[in-house]
Amino acid sequence: MSPRIEPESAADESEPPTVETKRKGTPRPSGNKGGRPANPTPKWDEDRKVWWVRITRVKNGPQEAYDLPGIPQHEPKVASRIAKSLSDKLRRGEAVSVSGEGETVCMYAMRWLVARTGRIASVADNKAHLNEHIIPVIGPYIMTAVTSREIEDVVAALDGKVVAGAFSSKTAKNIWGTCSKLFDDATHAKPSKGLRCLEKDPTEGVRGPDDNDADKVLQFLYPSEVSKFFACKDVPLEWKRNVAIAVYLCLRDGEQRALKWPAVDLEHGVVTIAETYDRRAGADREGTKSGAARVVPIRAELIPLLEAMKEESGGKGIVCKLPSLRDMARGLRRWLMKAGVDRTQLHNGTSVSKQLRWHDTRATGLTWLAVEGRSATEIRDIAGHTQTSMTDRYMRAAGILRGGRFGDVFPTLPATISAPPSFSLGSRFQYENTSKTSRKQRGGRDSNPRPPA
Repeated sequence: MSPRIEPESAADESEPPTVETKRKGTPRPSGNKGGRPANPTPKWDEDRKVWWVRITRVKNGPQEAYDLPGIPQHEPKVASRIAKSLSDKLRRGEAVSVSGEGETVCMYAMRWLVARTGRIASVADNKAHLNEHIIPVIGPYIMTAVTSREIEDVVAALDGKVVAGAFSSKTAKNIWGTCSKLFDDATHAKPSKGLRCLEKDPTEGVRGPDDNDADKVLQFLYPSEVSKFFACKDVPLEWKRNVAIAVYLCLRDGEQRALKWPAVDLEHGVVTIAETYDRRAGADREGTKSGAARVVPIRAELIPLLEAMKEESGGKGIVCKLPSLRDMARGLRRWLMKAGVDRTQLHNGTSVSKQLRWHDTRATGLTWLAVEGRSATEIRDIAGHTQTSMTDRYMRAAGILRGGRFGDVFPTLPATISAPPSFSLGSRFQYENTSKTSRKQRGGRDSNPRPPA
């Protein structure tokens, strides 16, 4: 492999060094006296099946052609990002290890994604992290030539985007997780997977992106607010039932969307949570967020509702007809407001707190369990947490909230929720179509919410 391309000194600006990955041919002078724009456009070479780009390294200097190996023809956006990154580095005089033979980071990343497909729920996030944030920085580098210096460039780029407000520190950490996992597999993957190609992991010892985000306060509902929601005649029956099941069983939205009647054992008072709805695939899949199934006890307050719903459905199909994914959170806030539950913190997010989300119905139930005096171990098992730190926040909240005027948790559900739905309660939010249609139906925009029928 050829040595790294080092920045030229002032004495040799007129004769840029030759690069092995540069396309054959004599570089032609640039007609742009101000230098090549810093956003070069890559081109596809049909004969050699490779993307390439012309870059002017020195002002008023010649254009040099560089190959961008490992990028499929159908990924022009990836080629453009890599070309831009390569151009910026070369124009700043930085060393770029793109010469020599071997698999580039971009080429390895494509192969890595294929190997992960099927082993995890979805590689969509990994692919987005790579294409948008990792490959543009180190994509042209030969895998075996990547050092901690190049990895630190990735971290610096992520820190810069966080400071610029492009995304949060949490997102930066997720992207960093993809980067570190890729190089960990390149170093330690089982030989049978064919991914191991490095002797040392270049991410080891590199500090990840800065965590400058303040932890935002999450929301939950008080028992009196939930009771007010259940008692409001204007709130559709389906919304009341969905909220009751989410709160009293402490389910994630994907778990609730995939819950089917065979998993509900009313005789013994338990629900088996073994499936979740994969929003990327648009279908149910086995397993939960933590990967393992769990058994959740059915509270006595919820039994009459589930019995009535099972009789209405004949015990077949899905239990809950949830709103569309895009309307769950804002629809919940809309109907809470309709019921007079207008606490400011629920409806208006700030720099230090989040507005109420659908996921917070689950947080509501877990907070209530902690206030009720359940142990951290019991709450962890009901929630399906894999780390005790995830359960501790509910225990800490309970220590502050218990007593006073918090209210009695898990209040008895009104009989009207268990009664058969009447025509007068019908609305476009009740989703009385088939389960497949109900999952795809779209709600109204926040700026133009759909009113009850």
